[in-house]
Amino acid sequence: MAPADLPPPSILPQFITTLPTLPGYRIVRTVGIVTDAGTGSGATAKTKAARAYREAMDTLAVSGVSVGGNAIVGLTISSFGSSIGGTAMGDAVGILLMGAAVVIEVEQ
Repeated sequence: MAPADLPPPSILPQFITTLPTLPGYRIVRTVGIVTDAGTGSGATAKTKAARAYREAMDTLAVSGVSVGGNAIVGLTISSFGSSIGGTAMGDAVGILLMGAAVVIEVEQ
């Protein structure tokens, strides 16, 4: 793969949590709040929500690295809807994610 074809660095899913800490790790420093929103449309509410969640999580993981973090703690999730009106796909669903990007290290 050429460097331009590589995906951007991101935080692994196991290091993104709603908990205030990650068991087995200690927070060295907090580097900032990261937020992202994703939207999804589709035939069912489940499909819409799944697309929106995946989009937001993928972008949030990249945002966490971009501010210098290697984990995200305290993740909150909010959802919202939007009526597109008159389209074949119906209404859209949105997901808003917010958490604290942190630097962690394994506890000794």
